[in-house]
Amino acid sequence: MIRYFRPKFAARNGVEIATIGTTTFNLTPNATLDLYMSGPPATSYIEGISYVTNVNGNDADGTITATLYKYDVSAAAEYVLTGAINMETLVPHVNVSLPILSTVTDAQRVLEVGDSVIIRLVSDSAVIDTQPQIEVTVELAVLA
Repeated sequence: MIRYFRPKFAARNGVEIATIGTTTFNLTPNATLDLYMSGPPATSYIEGISYVTNVNGNDADGTITATLYKYDVSAAAEYVLTGAINMETLVPHVNVSLPILSTVTDAQRVLEVGDSVIIRLVSDSAVIDTQPQIEVTVELAVLA
């Protein structure tokens, strides 16, 4: 059995940090849209997640939310990484760190080759008044 561990970084010396990110999309009313961020070409550990928006979503008759997941290709399983972000309450142009849920295990934070991160956007309304724009960055510590 492979045991995963959370690396202990004193000052990030000697650690290779990689990031993956995504941006523009068009969300359909009353629908779910999955944006896939491909994983790195080496085993990596999810250190942190942040997001920034330049346009808030606006939806007078519903809500627009975004939640991040890890897709584990070997287990064909999704793991929830974050709570839902209300896309209508974000502050434009401010980069915000997004806490990883305390229920996420260290093993679930490891991205193996072939794994990906999913940004799941959900609209529960008939009409989206303003399309949201968000960029999500996942900071990775390369393990192998």
